[in-house]
Amino acid sequence: MIHFRRGPTYALLFLALPSFGRRGAWFTALLGILAFDRATSIADIWFVLERRHW
Repeated sequence: MIHFRRGPTYALLFLALPSFGRRGAWFTALLGILAFDRATSIADIWFVLERRHW
């Protein structure tokens, strides 16, 4: 379920990066999307490592 969130997040990033200026509210929204992406990536890795028994 966590890994599923990464696809829509990447889609938002690929749409937002070339389309909007990097200032004002758009820049703040872009930073929020990037922070969400990092948090999701960390949670995904943590979840996988927690479930695997090496």
